[in-house]
Amino acid sequence: MKTNKMTKTNFVKHDQLIRKGEADTFTGWLDAGVECYEKFGGNASAYAQSAVSLRWTGKNTLSQTENTIRLYVGAVVRGLRKHKTKAGVLAAYDAVYESREISALLKLVTGSGQRKENKKRSSNAVALTKRSAHNAWNKAKSFDEFWELISE
Repeated sequence: MKTNKMTKTNFVKHDQLIRKGEADTFTGWLDAGVECYEKFGGNASAYAQSAVSLRWTGKNTLSQTENTIRLYVGAVVRGLRKHKTKAGVLAAYDAVYESREISALLKLVTGSGQRKENKKRSSNAVALTKRSAHNAWNKAKSFDEFWELISE
C-alpha cells in the first residue's frame, strides 16, 4: 500500500500501555498490530514510520524506536494474517505459552528460522557415486566395459 499521504496512528496510546509492564506491553503491541492491519493493510514499515512522525505530537515522546515498532507490529500482523482475528492470535498464543510476552509472540509467528527439509536432496554418498560413474564412463571404451567398472 504505497501512499504519499501519512495516516495518523494512535501509537502514543499504545506506547503508554507498553511502558506499564509486561502484560500491558503485550496488549499494547497487539492493539498496535491490529491498528496497523486495519489502517495500513499490514504494512508495518509504513505504520512505524507514521507512528514516530513528529507531525502528530510535535515532539517525540515515544519509548520505542521505528525499528522496534516495525519488528513487533510486523509480528502481530503475521499472526493476524495467519489466525484472521485478534482473538485467533490470542488463542494460538495461549495454546503454547502460559504468560504473555511480546518476545514469545515474535517467536511464535516467525518460527525457528528453519525451512522444511527437502528429503530429495542428494547426499554426499550419492554425489560420490555419480562422480565415480562419470569417471568410469570416461575411462570405458564401450558400455560393457563401463558396466564392469561400476559393478566392482
